[in-house]
Amino acid sequence: MPSSRPLEERFWEKVDKQGPTGPYVDTPCWIWTASKDRRGYGQIGVRASRSAGAHRVSWQLSRGPIPDGVHVLHRCHRTSCVNPDHLYLGGYAENSRDRVNAQRCNGLKGSASPNSKLTEENVREILLLRASGQSATTIASKLSISPTTVCGICTGKSWQHISRIGFDPATLAPGALRGSAHPCYRITPEIQARMQEMRSMGMTYRKIASILQFSESAVYQACKKATNHSIAPEH
Repeated sequence: MPSSRPLEERFWEKVDKQGPTGPYVDTPCWIWTASKDRRGYGQIGVRASRSAGAHRVSWQLSRGPIPDGVHVLHRCHRTSCVNPDHLYLGGYAENSRDRVNAQRCNGLKGSASPNSKLTEENVREILLLRASGQSATTIASKLSISPTTVCGICTGKSWQHISRIGFDPATLAPGALRGSAHPCYRITPEIQARMQEMRSMGMTYRKIASILQFSESAVYQACKKATNHSIAPEH
């Protein structure tokens, strides 16, 4: 059931105006951040037991009424966009043509696709973070995406045009990293001793990780393991 607050007030608080730009528009998309249907169109409650498309509501709030039988279409081909400058009115023929163009957009690779939330740089960062031992959940949280998206990238099911040369597939596979696939495996006793020495000097795990080129979690686990081993058992 919709809130008693004015529709316009409820609507714009759910819009992120710092969305991606291009390739079909030269201004940022305004992304709907609340409920969406299975096709990605935003939804908002307008009266009891009834919701409406966020892009249609955006047009009504910004441009006025929509004539009966007329569609609100996207110039940017991004269904979650509610930027009124990216919307236009059209009939059945225009809607069909827009749908065909949207399907063509889905064939574009990487950040060239208007539906992409990531860039090629983001994807390479995801691969590096995963190879360093970070979980898909942790990586997803950092980039505000789903763990499923991270797993798809790491297994090569998505963003296939990004090279995985130089990455061990075992380090990118879903699930916990164990054995030689875990970054801690590369930490020799000598490196571990150096880490302990750096910790004794007051350095943080993050600083040590930056200097020695390991993940922060790998440094923490190595130092924790060394500390546990240094405690002699009681007799």
